[in-house]
Amino acid sequence: MAARRKPCTNEAGTTMDTASFTQYAVVSATESEPSDDDDPVWWFASQSQTVQDQVASNICSAHGDSIVPLYQWMNATFALNPSTINILEECASQVDRAQLNSLHDDLGFYRDPNTPKSRSYFFLQSKDAQIELLNYICIDTGYPMWIARHILKKYFDVGTPIGPEMKDALTKCLVKLTFLNDPLNDAVWFSYQGDAQKLSSIVKMCGNTTKTTNDLSSVVTALKNQSPYLGQQITSSMDDCLTYHNWSPNDADIFSFSNLAKQWFASRNATAQEAAINFICYGSGVNFNATSRHIQTFPQILATQQLLGNSLQSLQASNGLNRMLIDNCLRPYEHFTRQDALSIFSRGTSFDRYGMALIWFASQKTVSHLGYSLAQLLWTTIEFIRAI
Repeated sequence: MAARRKPCTNEAGTTMDTASFTQYAVVSATESEPSDDDDPVWWFASQSQTVQDQVASNICSAHGDSIVPLYQWMNATFALNPSTINILEECASQVDRAQLNSLHDDLGFYRDPNTPKSRSYFFLQSKDAQIELLNYICIDTGYPMWIARHILKKYFDVGTPIGPEMKDALTKCLVKLTFLNDPLNDAVWFSYQGDAQKLSSIVKMCGNTTKTTNDLSSVVTALKNQSPYLGQQITSSMDDCLTYHNWSPNDADIFSFSNLAKQWFASRNATAQEAAINFICYGSGVNFNATSRHIQTFPQILATQQLLGNSLQSLQASNGLNRMLIDNCLRPYEHFTRQDALSIFSRGTSFDRYGMALIWFASQKTVSHLGYSLAQLLWTTIEFIRAI
């Protein structure tokens, strides 16, 4: 998952004009470490169509050589009006249109909720969908409390109507976030929750990598003391937490489908879950043990999808992003051919693509043993070289 821009702590706002914003946009779109200051983003979103068109014209006249990343960044960050889009597209008329494809609105929200476009997307959804997206910001991203609060403040600024149902959901979201941030001092809240909420809270608490295992051991003891009549599933989940909390992706051995592995997966933030899904579906992921025993065939991947989806549901950890990634797991293989698989090796393409070729070879009913053995040998060699 792409790095998200961290919100600026300067709530007073930043002095901004069209020239300053244009420079900010260039840095945000082209630098590997974009600015942490998000005030310019929200400044642009609040401007009139005339001002936004002027910025688009400035970008085209002064930064035409960077138009592809600028177009993609602008279109992924803002709900641009048609006039502004036309200016940018006209500027990019000589560029391959395939390069201009931006993230779909739903995936764009999960990539970075802290944008005006994500805010617009949020308020176009049904109330039930909004509540799930709210919980994604609060819980599933793994954001520190101050970042989650900052984003929600941008969403629900002064003048934004909030109905009773949404107000209640927002309150519950922030209360749970408070618990996850400092569970030792909020054991009373935990004691009043139902079993489903207790289980979900424990799993997400164990995904907090800023806490040590000793910290969590103290929390588990405090929670058990505050809630002496916990059921077996809850107490087992607490004990399991202390085992898998510090696991690396390789330690988790997600293909074992053990109860601990499922809890580990559900406890991770959105970025870590996406990395795990990509490893399962495409054999990619530098933090995973890429050995032949982890190469599955298409039917096996489908079975893995089902198991992961069910475990996320049972642990109250399912969200739009992990459902989308799991559901679309095999889509990139729909038009994948033997020639594609062979060309990946002959071109020396990126490591992530080697996994796809190996999975494709393994999944063929009349697989060439020589082809598969060659792919497996290359996979092992690449891993060895990367480990030196």
